[in-house]
Amino acid sequence: PGRSVADAPHEPRIGCICDGWTSCGWPITPAVRSGHPLVMSPRPLSRLPGHLRANAFRTDDLEFHGLGRGRLAAPDLERPFFGVRSVGLDLESTLGRCLAYEPRLRRGDAFSHTTAAALHGLPLGGGVAASALHVLAAPPATRPRAAGVVGHESATPFGVVVRHGLPVVPIPLAWCQLAELLNRNDLVACGDAIV
Repeated sequence: PGRSVADAPHEPRIGCICDGWTSCGWPITPAVRSGHPLVMSPRPLSRLPGHLRANAFRTDDLEFHGLGRGRLAAPDLERPFFGVRSVGLDLESTLGRCLAYEPRLRRGDAFSHTTAAALHGLPLGGGVAASALHVLAAPPATRPRAAGVVGHESATPFGVVVRHGLPVVPIPLAWCQLAELLNRNDLVACGDAIV
């Protein structure tokens, strides 16, 4: 029996092979399949600047962060929203998803509805708290559009407070917005938590 590529310590290992491509993006060729020693190993990833750890950034801002285009495809970067990459954020939590969406916020946008309530620490049911992010646009902007985001437009200007470094509608406005999403008992529970 012949040796496999995985058994040879001096030869490159092929990770997951899917649809004729290796996990590092190389096409599967006869040389790659054979584990030929002239096949180059993937180049190590360049280190991310320290300010990007536990953070998110727009893909348009690569030069500002000192990154090249190829670095965007690296497996250590998550893609929480179109045009955004994140590193080290808990995307299962509301706060983590808000931090990941923050680079897409426009001037005047603020987190609203159940998202604002969660950021203010109001009690919400598990299904409501884990739902999509709610973002309210100030006039005259149109509602935000993105996968995983429910966009809203406001006809009148509204106040904004900062929670966890993020723009959020104030608690009274968030509670009023919850009236269209929660049942009466949950709304009363949120009101009790406010006072």
